[in-house]
Amino acid sequence: MKLTVEDFTTSTGWVASDATKVSVKALNELPDYIAGYNTKSLVFEFKNDALNEYIEKDLSVSPFDVTNYNELVFHVWSREHQNTGVGLVKASDFKYKLDIYSSEGFLIGLSDHFQDITFDISEINTINKIRITALSNTGDFILFSEMLAVKDELPLDIFQGTKEAIENVIDNNYATQYPIGTVTASAGDTDIDITGNRNWIDKYAVITITDGVNSETHQIAENTEINFKFNSMYNGNSMLKNYTAANVYLKIPVGFGRSAKEIFLPGIAIWGMTPEPILRGSKLDKIYDTYKSDFSATERRDAQIQNHTILVDCEARETQTEILADMSQLVRNFIAKEGLWINGKKFYIKHLGSPTFLEGLTKYNQINKIQWEFSVEVKEEIYSRTTIPAITTQNLTMEASV
Repeated sequence: MKLTVEDFTTSTGWVASDATKVSVKALNELPDYIAGYNTKSLVFEFKNDALNEYIEKDLSVSPFDVTNYNELVFHVWSREHQNTGVGLVKASDFKYKLDIYSSEGFLIGLSDHFQDITFDISEINTINKIRITALSNTGDFILFSEMLAVKDELPLDIFQGTKEAIENVIDNNYATQYPIGTVTASAGDTDIDITGNRNWIDKYAVITITDGVNSETHQIAENTEINFKFNSMYNGNSMLKNYTAANVYLKIPVGFGRSAKEIFLPGIAIWGMTPEPILRGSKLDKIYDTYKSDFSATERRDAQIQNHTILVDCEARETQTEILADMSQLVRNFIAKEGLWINGKKFYIKHLGSPTFLEGLTKYNQINKIQWEFSVEVKEEIYSRTTIPAITTQNLTMEASV
């Protein structure tokens, strides 16, 4: 479960405390420095004399209710302030502060690569601003990408991440998907006549209707040769808008079983098996995060690593062999990237075996399937955080033995 707080793909709305010292520098388009499946990330510039200066975006008009979320995750990179393996051991190691509400903010720790940062927001109900403050006079460019409020719900979050990844591949390869024909209809119509190549659409198919201004998506519940009725899925069982000779496209839906709903054909279905515990690492290790201005932090135990096996089924009728092959290629493109974003964090996936072709059992409305399989290791965050006091002094005494 996640809530997008800021995607950082636009410079709109950012205001600096002193525009001569802090500013929005550019929109980055290098994919290695963009989280999730966004198209851009945002670069801020802090001048050499920008200590305690900030840049912020006011969200108070439409604040984010984060009552049901327990972590804030985003990605950040700094050109100048990169800790190279030393770790975060004192307040001066933190070069920026993040404020998301009225009281005290969080210190941002950086490493030598583009990385995700996690803050505990379990005691915060509202995010009404995003303010980034410099804690150093060293001039710097700092990059931010995709800020999410999250609460892990595995394995549903893995299914959702897989769904978003495949949909991203579909959008990049089939912007308009498969053209079917045209339709003229009025708002409230519960059935429509489609003119054109209707061979690709049948019961359970999902279609998108668009005239370039308005668009809506429906699933076919029943049909004759030219007339089609909808079920309650997607935009419902009746037309939302009036259309004249609007374009109709076959949509490739991607889904997973969270609740009872109609099958979609053709379509891509995601499901999984019981995860396997991985006996690597220690569940007793301490993890520290959510550092505040007084250098207090939260402490939790490291989590259990679980290896999840995910199955991706491409399904279509026997008459839709071309679409079945296209869907299989789309899944292959996704797996070949070997990466999966889950709740704002990037995980690496491993392709398992070869895709399997499964032929339908009957000759009537025969449904064929190509099944892909991959695995992903995630940590089950099951341990509660405990706030620990700030470190005020650090002493190291070494004595030689005689």
